[in-house]
Amino acid sequence: MHVSRDSSRRWSRTLLAAALLGIAVPITAAAITQNPASAAPAPAGLDHFLCYHATALPGVPPLKAPPGVKLVDQFSPLNSKGVPTPFTARFGVVTSHCNPALKVVDLPAGPAQYPPLSPDWHLLCLHITTNQTTAVHIVQVSNQFGTANLDTKAPNQFCLPSLKSLTTPPVFKPPAGEKRPDHFTCYPVTYDPNTPSRFVPPGPVLAGDQFNGFQPVPVQVLIPARLCLPTQKTINGVVTPITNLAAHLLCFNIKSPEPPYTGTVWDENQFGMAAMTVGPVNQLCLPSFKKIIK
Repeated sequence: MHVSRDSSRRWSRTLLAAALLGIAVPITAAAITQNPASAAPAPAGLDHFLCYHATALPGVPPLKAPPGVKLVDQFSPLNSKGVPTPFTARFGVVTSHCNPALKVVDLPAGPAQYPPLSPDWHLLCLHITTNQTTAVHIVQVSNQFGTANLDTKAPNQFCLPSLKSLTTPPVFKPPAGEKRPDHFTCYPVTYDPNTPSRFVPPGPVLAGDQFNGFQPVPVQVLIPARLCLPTQKTINGVVTPITNLAAHLLCFNIKSPEPPYTGTVWDENQFGMAAMTVGPVNQLCLPSFKKIIK
């Protein structure tokens, strides 16, 4: 779906505010070049996340989404009045638990650390199928690893801001003074064949989270796997709006020597409470900007 500049302007009259749809000029350079991390800034107000494959704990009631959930993100089509059309999702099993992370990169001037701003807020992701009809785009994504053009596919995950407990029975401590992240709808991505550049981490990348006491360990950054868009969620007329419109998450597959956490993880969010076991860490998600090319 091509999104015109006029459509972009019309978003300013919606609940999602101005500039919800960023527009970029298509890039058609033939050669792929390396793009250093210093070339692109990151959006403020959103943490890095380390994500773990998660499986519901047997014998504990699974997380259950209420009926009639309506979602709106920056891929939602506009109706004739310029208002984004909500889409619905069928929510499946828990797929990922994501911890806010401390990321360390080795820049020419020395190591640079990016500690979490809201260490008590996590993301719990569920598998979804949706009636989102405008999911396929070419997007230009920029973050601390550089800039590249990516192709998106139909969304397959929905992530909810969640509180975490490692004790049984769980004890959830509401964070004081921390900013809750947005909800996110996640779209699988691959490099566009005509992208002029790819993401290149600046030398060694280390990351740590609450599972290892925020002790950064080396991670091998692989290909981008999913792009997560901030999403407005409505249940029975109650709207949870987007609070950080520009801040997306681009999640890279990674390899890490960090052993998996072996205890039970409990998450609590607007869908209820879930207990799960987690596997090895498999993704690192970076705060990212996005522009729709096509």
